[in-house]
Amino acid sequence: VGRGPAATLILVCAAVVVGYVVTMRSAFIAPHVKEQLPSAIVFIGTCTLTVLGSACMLCGHLCAQRATLSASAIAVECPFADATRSLVREAEALRVARIQPKCAEEPTVARCAGYRDTWEAVVLEAMESEFGCSTFCYSSLGLTPRTLFSKANYQVSCQMTLVRHLEGFLADVGNQMYYEGFMLVLCALGAAFFKVSSACAQTPARLLKSSSDLDYGATQPFVSYR
Repeated sequence: VGRGPAATLILVCAAVVVGYVVTMRSAFIAPHVKEQLPSAIVFIGTCTLTVLGSACMLCGHLCAQRATLSASAIAVECPFADATRSLVREAEALRVARIQPKCAEEPTVARCAGYRDTWEAVVLEAMESEFGCSTFCYSSLGLTPRTLFSKANYQVSCQMTLVRHLEGFLADVGNQMYYEGFMLVLCALGAAFFKVSSACAQTPARLLKSSSDLDYGATQPFVSYR
C-alpha cells in the first residue's frame, strides 16, 4: 500500500492547522475585517473543512484502492506478483536454511549461519508473530507449513492471512477515511449554505422605514396652503 497516502494526509493536516491559526489571527487583527468578522470566520471555517475533507477523501480512496489491488494480486498470483516476488524468494531461502540439521535445532532461523537481516526477512518475521501463520505462499508452492522464526509451525497460510488483513482492515480504514472526508465537505457546504441563506433573508434597514420618513431630494416637499 505504501506510505504515500498517510504521509500526504499528515502534511495536509499540519498545513491546514497552521493556515487556520494564521488566517484567524489575521482576521481578528486586521481593522478592515473586524466589521465583517462573523462572515470571515464562517468563510475561513468552510475553507478549512473543505480542504481537510478533500484530503481525507483522496487519501482514503487511494488507501482502499491499493489495499484491494494488493490483496487480489497476493491471493491470485502470490509467487509471481511484483509486490510479493522478493518475499517469496526470501521465504524459500530461509526455508532451505531452516530444514538444515543444525538450523532445525535453533529456536529461530535468525540464529542460523548465513542469515541476513533484510527487509524481506523483517516482514516475514512480523507476519509470523502478528498473524500466527507460517511460510509465505507455501500453498502456492506446495511447501509444508513450517515457521521460520519459531517452532510453533502454524498451519495457517501467511498468504491468505495477509489478504484478509488487507481487505478487512486497510481497505476498511480507507473507506472510513473517505466517508469522513465526505462528511467534512458536506458540513462545509451546509455552513456556507446557511450563511448565504441568512444573509439573503435579512431585510435592508432602508426598507423598514416608513414612506413619510424618506427624503427624496434636497428641497422641501411641496405643501399647499389652500
